[in-house]
Amino acid sequence: MRSFITNAFAFVALALALKANAQFTAFSGDECTGSRGLDVPCDGTCDDFTGRKSFEIDATAPNIARCITVYSDNACQHPVSRWNSTGPTGSAKPGICIEVSTGTPQLSFTCASNVNCPNN
Repeated sequence: MRSFITNAFAFVALALALKANAQFTAFSGDECTGSRGLDVPCDGTCDDFTGRKSFEIDATAPNIARCITVYSDNACQHPVSRWNSTGPTGSAKPGICIEVSTGTPQLSFTCASNVNCPNN
């Protein structure tokens, strides 16, 4: 019985840790409407953004420095837009919907925590 309780506790702790790391959600419509994408961690991984028009950082995510970059290719090589979460122009704050309209293809993105975007 003790092993079952220990395993159940470990599973719940893992599930909560995964949810805590899932901070970024993209949507197919403007203003975070339409089809909702997967909740993904803000860990710098290159993820698919095909068919997405807006995104949101989870409202319960910590209010830390974050850089979201959208790319015109599938491999996160050619950036077209960036958003910071801090500073006077930081718009990518938890719970705020960001519309992505660059006039170019938007095929992939990265979301990196504890960093600010480069100034380019």
